[in-house]
Amino acid sequence: MSISTIFFAVLSPTVPVTNAAATYITGAANSQTLIKRAVVTNITGGAITFNLWRVPSGGTAVNGNLVLNTQSVGANSQYLLPELANMVLYAGDTIQIQASANTSLNFTASGFTAQ
Repeated sequence: MSISTIFFAVLSPTVPVTNAAATYITGAANSQTLIKRAVVTNITGGAITFNLWRVPSGGTAVNGNLVLNTQSVGANSQYLLPELANMVLYAGDTIQIQASANTSLNFTASGFTAQ
């Protein structure tokens, strides 16, 4: 694939993370997506954990594509996800997250798409 245009992108606006694995970033169709910065923010007074997967297009969140397992985020603090910095997603690939407590964490990410 030759790349002709690069776009700055909000890959995920600030959204609550659920306690069931859900998709928070999807690689755009006919392009490549580069994650530059992603942040998980704990909005509660107690520590919360989360799991994060990089799932190939058409796949599911399973141990084989687990990136973070029970990563803890302290009360009222953030985790800057260096594991996702400069990660490339192809069309249909996803980043999926599951929190230990429903809507106690927020997630946001930005980067680029190239077409």
